[in-house]
Amino acid sequence: MTAVNDAPTDLSTGIELNTDGGNDAYLISDTGLSQSLNATTVEIRFAATDTPLETVLMSFNNPAGDELSIQLDDPSNNLEIDFGAGTVAYASAIDYRAALVDGTVHTLSVTWDNTAGNWSVYIDGAHIESGTGLSVGTALDTTNGQFVFGQEQDGLDSGYDSSQCFSGTIYDVRIWNDVRSAGEIAQHYQQQLDLTPAEAAAVGLVANWQMDGFDGSSQVVDIVSGNNLSIAHASGTGFTAGTVNAQLSIDENSTNGSYVGFVTAQDPDAGETFSFSLTDSAGGRFAVNTSTGEITVANSSLLDYESSATHNITVRVTDSGGLTYDEVLTIQVNNLEDVPVNQVPGAQSTNEDTTLTFNAANGNLISIADDAGEPLVVTVAVNNGTVTLSGTTGLTFTAGDGTGDATMTFSGTVEDINAALDGLQYDPTADYSGSDTFTITSYDQTLYSLDLDANLQGPLHLRRQPCNDAARARAGRHLGSMRP
Repeated sequence: MTAVNDAPTDLSTGIELNTDGGNDAYLISDTGLSQSLNATTVEIRFAATDTPLETVLMSFNNPAGDELSIQLDDPSNNLEIDFGAGTVAYASAIDYRAALVDGTVHTLSVTWDNTAGNWSVYIDGAHIESGTGLSVGTALDTTNGQFVFGQEQDGLDSGYDSSQCFSGTIYDVRIWNDVRSAGEIAQHYQQQLDLTPAEAAAVGLVANWQMDGFDGSSQVVDIVSGNNLSIAHASGTGFTAGTVNAQLSIDENSTNGSYVGFVTAQDPDAGETFSFSLTDSAGGRFAVNTSTGEITVANSSLLDYESSATHNITVRVTDSGGLTYDEVLTIQVNNLEDVPVNQVPGAQSTNEDTTLTFNAANGNLISIADDAGEPLVVTVAVNNGTVTLSGTTGLTFTAGDGTGDATMTFSGTVEDINAALDGLQYDPTADYSGSDTFTITSYDQTLYSLDLDANLQGPLHLRRQPCNDAARARAGRHLGSMRP
């Protein structure tokens, strides 16, 4: 019989945990399994790049204590397998952190049985190492407790440690009530098993969380038994707020090359290899790594939430035989509060001892744009002169009063501030010639700076000293330029 190459059948995304710099987010199950386990195979498909001291993939606790956990140890970089209360095996044949925490998608499979305590570890369907003597004769009490993904629980949904967490994306978790063969693990490590509860029970699959997304109540559904996962956040020393994101998403204005997410391919053929491409890149906004399926920003200037909150891309996966599968995916653009932006004129000039007025009529209006709609704090300052606002309605001052100030600080709405800036006057120090700087800041961020040119243009050179105004009037105009 000749083997026939099957085409890829699906693309899937995952759920991101703590990829925003936080570390407190995790997923927790409603309850335990419907049975204790004398043998098991745990399969977790994930991608991670961050390296907490101990990268925790999963843990299960019941009222009696720890019962099951899988995590990467620090500093040994061994794989710690805790099957049975207080009983641990350390897989050390390779540097597991280097093998698993590299930004690409991997499937980690761990098998165990209690007859002789035999255990084995597989990565992406390939056997890595085996051991024996782990929890011999012990049944794992997985009926009365909760599974947690992304944190290590030392008590029942408690006892969290900020050095033991997970940062990355989880795609699929499967728990079996038997030891899967090496062939079965190799065949299915890059497949989703869309089984009915009856079909799952017949083959020993007791839990399967497919992380393609949340249901309508923000839960991940266990397709086998309905033992769903919910979002939770750990508390305690060292924890900072982290997010759980079930969509491909990116902040607006993110830089080119910024990470958006991964896609993984499903194919019936064991050990199949894939390449990825975009047949629709949303107008050049996104790119995909041909070998890993990582989606990144290609043109950050086109990511503006106010213009469009979502973009669709079409991902094509091609197997080694040239067969393809296409799927349209939606990328969410996250809205960020835009920083205030000045609308300012170009270079300005003024005569010595002459007021310079900034307004719309003169074509040199200074104004502030801000989409947050919140009050701003603004500071206006000059080094060699004073400034006067056209009005102070709606403004509250903490420095100066808006009239003849070298420095003033005030707060108000964007509308009231812009009304005051329309008609703002700059008065240089009497008989002063030389450089000056006009600065406007908001939220403690310098938005714009104007420098007065030290070289005055005109038939008469003015030194840094009082001049004879009558002589100046007879000689002509002496201008100073204000630079952006």
